[in-house]
Amino acid sequence: MTGKVFGIGLNKTGTSTLGECLVALGYRHRSYSYELVQQLRRGERQAVLLSYRSWESFEDWPTPWLYRELDRHYPGSLFILTRRRSVETWLQSIRDHAMRTSWREGAIVRNAFYGSPYPQLAPARYRQVYEEHIDQVRSHFSDRPQQLLELCWEEENNWDRLCAFLDREPPQRPLPHANAGAGMRAMQQRLLNGLAWRWMAQREHMGSKRGH
Repeated sequence: MTGKVFGIGLNKTGTSTLGECLVALGYRHRSYSYELVQQLRRGERQAVLLSYRSWESFEDWPTPWLYRELDRHYPGSLFILTRRRSVETWLQSIRDHAMRTSWREGAIVRNAFYGSPYPQLAPARYRQVYEEHIDQVRSHFSDRPQQLLELCWEEENNWDRLCAFLDREPPQRPLPHANAGAGMRAMQQRLLNGLAWRWMAQREHMGSKRGH
C-alpha cells in the first residue's frame, strides 16, 4: 500500500463513522489522540508528524489541523473531508458533544483548535473555523482532485464513493453509523459541562465589565 488515508473533517462531521469504515476496509487505523494534541500544544510538531508512520489511516484530532504538513510528509496519500449538510447542523452537534464529554480534556482540545473551550461561548468563532477549514482544504487540493474525497453522510448512505476513491471492494454489510451513547456517565458530564461553560461565561462578562 502506498501513501496513507487521512480523514481531515472536523470533529462531529461523521469522523467516527469514517473510522469504522476504514477499519472495516482493512486499514490499520488510529483515531483521536489526546496525547498527540498535548504534544502539539507543547510545540513538538515534528514528533507528532513522525508518529503517523506506524498507522495506515486516521481521523479526528489532531489530524484535521495537520493536513498540509501530512500532505508534504506522506506524498501520494489520500485525504477525506467529512462535513455536515449545514454549518448550523454541525454547530448544534458540537454543542451537544461538548456537553457530554470529559469537561477538562474536551475544553482543552476545543480551545486549542477552535479558540474557545465551548461553542456556547463563541458560536460565531466556531462557525468561522468550520467554514474556513472546508474552504482551505478545497483550495489546497484544487489542482489535485484525485487526492481529495468530500463526504457528507447525511447525503449518502452507501460504500460506493468511498470504496471507489480508495480502490477497495465494498464490504457485504451496511454502512456503519457511529454515534456516541448516553447513560449515567454522559448525564454526569452534561452537568459538569453545563456548570463549566456558564462559569466561564460569567467570568468573561465580569471581565468585560471591569474593562469598561
